[in-house]
Amino acid sequence: MLKVCAALAVAFGCLLLASCSSAERSEGGKETSPTAPPENGSTVDSQLDTPDADVGNGICADGSGSCTLRAALQEANAHADASTILFNISGTADFTNGSQDGYSIRPTSPLPNITSPLTIDGYSQPGARANTATAPNPLNGTLLVEINGTRVGDTSGLSFSRGSDNSVVDGLIINNFGTTPGGQGISLGATNVKIQGNYIGTNYDGTSAAPNGAGIGSASVTGSARARIGGLSAGERNLISGNHDFGLSPGNGWVIEGNYVGVRASGVTEMGNSAPDGSGGITIDDNDGVVVGGTVPGATNVISGNLMYGVSPVNTTNLTIQGNLIGTDYTGTKSIPNLFVGILAGGTNTNIQIGGTTAAARNLVSGNGLIGILVAEGTTGVVEGNYVGVDKSGQRPVSNGRVGVELGMVRGVTVGGTTPSARNVISANGVANVVIVGITGPADDNVIEGNYIGTDSTGAATQEISAHNGGGVLVYGSAHNNLIGGAATGSANRIAGNKGYGVSVARTLIPAFAVDVSPTGTAVIGNVIAGNDDDTSHAIATGSGIDLAQVSIQSQAPQFPYLPDMFGPGFGPTPNDATDSDSGANNAINFPDLKSVAQSGNQAIITFSLDAAESPTGRYRVEFFANDSGDPSGHGEGQTFLGYATVSNGNDQRATISLPADVDLAKKSISATTTAIDASRGSGFGSTSEFSAELQLK
Repeated sequence: MLKVCAALAVAFGCLLLASCSSAERSEGGKETSPTAPPENGSTVDSQLDTPDADVGNGICADGSGSCTLRAALQEANAHADASTILFNISGTADFTNGSQDGYSIRPTSPLPNITSPLTIDGYSQPGARANTATAPNPLNGTLLVEINGTRVGDTSGLSFSRGSDNSVVDGLIINNFGTTPGGQGISLGATNVKIQGNYIGTNYDGTSAAPNGAGIGSASVTGSARARIGGLSAGERNLISGNHDFGLSPGNGWVIEGNYVGVRASGVTEMGNSAPDGSGGITIDDNDGVVVGGTVPGATNVISGNLMYGVSPVNTTNLTIQGNLIGTDYTGTKSIPNLFVGILAGGTNTNIQIGGTTAAARNLVSGNGLIGILVAEGTTGVVEGNYVGVDKSGQRPVSNGRVGVELGMVRGVTVGGTTPSARNVISANGVANVVIVGITGPADDNVIEGNYIGTDSTGAATQEISAHNGGGVLVYGSAHNNLIGGAATGSANRIAGNKGYGVSVARTLIPAFAVDVSPTGTAVIGNVIAGNDDDTSHAIATGSGIDLAQVSIQSQAPQFPYLPDMFGPGFGPTPNDATDSDSGANNAINFPDLKSVAQSGNQAIITFSLDAAESPTGRYRVEFFANDSGDPSGHGEGQTFLGYATVSNGNDQRATISLPADVDLAKKSISATTTAIDASRGSGFGSTSEFSAELQLK
């Protein structure tokens, strides 16, 4: 490849081709034999596993004069300077039926740990050809040198130890090293190592699995810092699929870009990493500064088809996940599910960035078995600019099985943002598009703002996407002081086309564990909430804009995924009660009682009564909305936000609202909500009510 050729250019005094594998290498205008060893290196010409006859003499040769891979590694380790291993094995390549014919090298004992800087160039084998398709398109290269661990068990194929910093591995097939994570295709314990253009855990053409215990792992989180797995150029992309456990387990500062992880070389069918109870595609534990994907052409990873998770960080800092396809094929239009979750951030993860504010930073997290993105257990960071549950165009459904984005037992996570570029499109997911839940711990002070929830990427609630939607935003369990929308410009969510509810804040019962908890302080402010239809899967279903409800979890222990089996009493409008003294979700705060609405030019004069009991100072934000038509429940939604008034309790209150431009209230249905003003909460707001009974204008 180009990197190897550049390293050899000084020695050969020529411009070398990207393949660096044919006899066109020349020195002073004269051609050199591909069997000649490179300067500071060796050319492997044998499939045997015999050791070097005289380690350290600079000549790779076993007792019969053949240069084997084992002998070449021994000679490389004998010299502190950087060296290169090329290949020129004779015969015809044949990897069928486990045959050793051709270019399959099968060690009979573990290969030597690599202790000096080394470039191993599998593309130097005559007939090999680097992939030319830019990520995420299907791989089209020809790899011919296989390192097969069938005879050695749970040991790593290539192990880079201290002293081998700045090494490179190109163009190899590495497979069949063990059945547990102790047997890895490649183990890295050195810094700045590049693993590029390889097939790890598959057969020679990437069509079937030939598992290692695991794919590529860090032998030391700090000692293996700054590795580059894949790259931006077509020839640097790896196929890391079919392994028994994880595909990748990075160290500090690894950059993972342009790879296929869990799919075949075609990019359209699964070949997952991990057993059903294993680690999944990319497991990122106890490290800092890992980058998965990126924002420049060629950085996209396809991370799909893995038997547990696509990407799973635990106890990390400064992790960036951008520009990837997670749960789909390479086109971003068809599902190749990661069995459980696309991205699962658990443990204490600090400053995670999932997505970003440019189109290139967008992750497509769709088609996964249960959940698209699950942020849990102490993680902090942002989820912004992603498509979750739709295809690459944002126009058609590629549903995650149950939930789009779930925040479970976390504090201070922001989903979306106040600029259009930070908007997530979270739609077409089976049970709910967004969930905030605390069961074994709280889920507090999170913000859902500026997103499209239930719509396509233009904000339209299309029939095609709506048919796949579950509910909009579901908040339940021990989840307090969360903000949906906000008072700032750009913070409004568009929540439309969902089934059963736009937003549901639900008291939660788990009878088997004597759990009875109610979320409070959920503020729902300034959003567009409209066109959320009846859900015929429930006996009572009204298509509520905001529903203060009750859910029951009957059939599972309180563990992930926290999802209700059914909606119980309280689903649908909850009547106001005198003095607002009841409990439950958001303490069932009373909604305003609308009396009259009159328009005068660009102003609306609205009279109403309020009897609420949630604000410590007795002050409330009452928001007013217009809808094109009434709701069958008699309680409106929030199609057009008109404005708000800050008031105290009382009868026959009067608010004068400056209307948005060109708003005509004639024949509109007017609704309102109550939100407690509470400076003790991070958002400055407390609980929000359901939508009021509608007032239909003539």
